[in-house]
Amino acid sequence: YTRPDTVWLHIGETDVCVAAFSNTGQKLARGIANNIEPLLRNQAAYLGGKLPVDAYCFMMYHTLGSPNSYSGDGLEHATSTLCLLQCPLDSGAVGDFVYGLASHEFFHIVTPLNIHSENIQEYDFVQPTMSRHLWLYEGMTEYATIHMPVWQGMDDGFRSFLQKIADKLQQMSKFDDALPLEKLSLEAMERQDQYYNVYLKGTFVCLLLDLELRQRSHGKYGT
Repeated sequence: YTRPDTVWLHIGETDVCVAAFSNTGQKLARGIANNIEPLLRNQAAYLGGKLPVDAYCFMMYHTLGSPNSYSGDGLEHATSTLCLLQCPLDSGAVGDFVYGLASHEFFHIVTPLNIHSENIQEYDFVQPTMSRHLWLYEGMTEYATIHMPVWQGMDDGFRSFLQKIADKLQQMSKFDDALPLEKLSLEAMERQDQYYNVYLKGTFVCLLLDLELRQRSHGKYGT
């Protein structure tokens, strides 16, 4: 528990809470909320104007890191994301870091939280088995993250999109291209050396799926 540092945002019909803790004692929630509010509004518009949850919470836990040292990650739950950050107390750096985490984790509301296989629906936490659709959950989430700025007409969106796709194609060359994505998904725990490819090749496959759907529907819809 901690002294409260929370801010509420109203995005369409969804109430979004930003809750933060820093071991420096500084309040961070307002700055983080201001930073990610435009992102959330654009994401809501990208998903058709309404988010698929009534309430959502970003929980931020910040510990002071050494200068020029930044590390962190996000863990998505049904209606919340927990973000762990270790970095200097720099409002700009913290804001940028959280923005990147939030943009990806928030889209997990769609995949796999609303679109998933029976492995996820009836997940066995005692004897877990991986879903062969892991590449789709992470790939589609990452694709939506980099495609949304283009769709919403954000500044430099298209140029940034092309650069990010090019970067992923280049990074893909470091992984085993003969390993099918479904097999990698099923063996993700054992194949940690190849795991990151679900964010690379998985994203690229979702781009191709989007193009295929748009072509077949004569531009009426995509992923």
